[in-house]
Amino acid sequence: MKPEELPHGTQVAIDANVLIYHFTGKSEQCRQVLSRCQGGELRGTCISHVALECLHRLMMVEAVSLGLVGSNPARRLSESPDKVKGLRSCFASFELLESFGIKIAGLSPKAAGRTPWWSVQYGLLANDAGQLAAMEDHGLFHLVTADRQFLNVSQIRTWLIDDVLTH
Repeated sequence: MKPEELPHGTQVAIDANVLIYHFTGKSEQCRQVLSRCQGGELRGTCISHVALECLHRLMMVEAVSLGLVGSNPARRLSESPDKVKGLRSCFASFELLESFGIKIAGLSPKAAGRTPWWSVQYGLLANDAGQLAAMEDHGLFHLVTADRQFLNVSQIRTWLIDDVLTH
């Protein structure tokens, strides 16, 4: 299902890749989804660890684009706190989540405990499985993502971003 087909008023979980593709200008569909959240047409929620994953990846993108690091940006940045202190646009982008009307929802200890079940059931890595466990806790049954692996999850409806530009 395409995200533009999401019915008005739908409460949706927003995956990290949607935010990243929006902030890096790689997807018009992602821009439209966030615009619909901002306008109140969709009720967007991002699970806390997913939001932090987005911030982490935006930090890497910014550091590479500024030429602060080359290969293995996470390791290079962790070894250079002053370079991290110099990053700005990743934090500014992250702060925009609230202005988009996106609520940050937590991963409860109970949901964290169910994460292994989701991993075993669907072959998902921990962050993705934890997202599903938290979605379950928060009554979220719609996920906007560019990850096809969620199409196999029968408990949710996956709205697939499929216009990601590779340039």
